[in-house]
Amino acid sequence: MDRDRVKRFGQELLRRYGDAMTVLLVDLGDRTGLLAATAQGGSSQEIATRAGLAERPVREWLHGMVVAGIVEHDGGHFQLPPEHGALLVGETPYNLAPLARAAAMGMGRAQRLEEALRSGAGIPVDELHDGFTDVVDRMSRYRFDALLAEVYLPAAGDVHERLCANGGRVADVGCGSGHAANLMAQALPEAEVVGFDAYAPGLDQARTEAEQLGLTNVRFESADAGAVATRGPFDLVTAFDVIHDLGDPAGALAAIRKALVDDGIFLLYDIGASSDLDEQVALPWAPLMYGFSLAYCVQGSLADGGAALGNMWGRDRTASMLRDAGFQDVDVLDPPLDPINVLYVCRP
Repeated sequence: MDRDRVKRFGQELLRRYGDAMTVLLVDLGDRTGLLAATAQGGSSQEIATRAGLAERPVREWLHGMVVAGIVEHDGGHFQLPPEHGALLVGETPYNLAPLARAAAMGMGRAQRLEEALRSGAGIPVDELHDGFTDVVDRMSRYRFDALLAEVYLPAAGDVHERLCANGGRVADVGCGSGHAANLMAQALPEAEVVGFDAYAPGLDQARTEAEQLGLTNVRFESADAGAVATRGPFDLVTAFDVIHDLGDPAGALAAIRKALVDDGIFLLYDIGASSDLDEQVALPWAPLMYGFSLAYCVQGSLADGGAALGNMWGRDRTASMLRDAGFQDVDVLDPPLDPINVLYVCRP
């Protein structure tokens, strides 16, 4: 027994447990408006008043954020530095506060996850999505607003140009709350866009947003990913951070290939890690992704009797499964503002 190693690991554990509590603090700051209030600076009373909260618990929150290195303190004046606020406040793709909400929700389901670990039966998607759909929507919405029309769609090259000029058909598999599909309908007014998802509340949100935006070229169908093969052909199919969640990801990829016209494009947006565990160790965000994968991705797939790929399936396995599905030409792009995900541009 190396006693020094024991001591070092004990200190590391305490630091990591502290990080976990910091996640809770960030989530509370996001929920209550304290992050935005602290970005303006002031005393604990001024910040509490600005946020419409009680001073004493706000002061405790501020102290916790100071020792976590997120908020600065000088003689009773608290300030969220602008460099920190850029990543925690505002409707921008830089805002990482929604990740804290997702992590806190996962930790809040520890008892249910314990049951799932014992049974191996997974957790049904409807149960997983309880409250989580809004979090996923918020995590992706600002990124889609900034990048979908300007970066993701142009990656489809001549197919994108064809859709812009002459219209065509687009499918978004696992569309969730439909924001990406609605944005594509806006960006491609001559095209028909169809969003597919099996989660009814998300589809309700999608249809409501489409109506609010006055879109007439988008519709949403309650169907699993495999159904896209029977609804084609499509010039472009997209799947944003969803294939690894499915019960039958290989079947879904094959269905997408079948649904595409011969010169169509499949845009697959997913985690960009290596498939090798030893290489994943070097990624600072890998523990975060494995936590999400265990709490959400793997559970839903297991409940569906599926492959339970997990979100860290990685580039090598993704490329192999794409080839098996019939995609012979696959380019991998690193989109801006995103150190975690990559965009696979797949051609038959």
